[in-house]
Amino acid sequence: MEGYELEVIKGLSRPVPFISLECLFPEFRDELEEIILLLRNIDDRILFNVSLHEKLLMENFVTMEILKEFLNHFKEPHFELIVQMVT
Repeated sequence: MEGYELEVIKGLSRPVPFISLECLFPEFRDELEEIILLLRNIDDRILFNVSLHEKLLMENFVTMEILKEFLNHFKEPHFELIVQMVT
């Protein structure tokens, strides 16, 4: 991730349909985890997908637990995280 994503997410107080976050790994892994927890506090039903070169890598949006497992084995240093929130 780059820029001010964390600060923007800290200002979010209610769910929005989708959020797209640019991610750089492993440099910003801690910030991404903090963002995920902040979003989960707003809506514990959030789901995730990963996009690489404008293509979703998972067939369906997945839970935080599945996302974390996926990222543990993911080797690309730059990707987009798509967050789906229930509104």
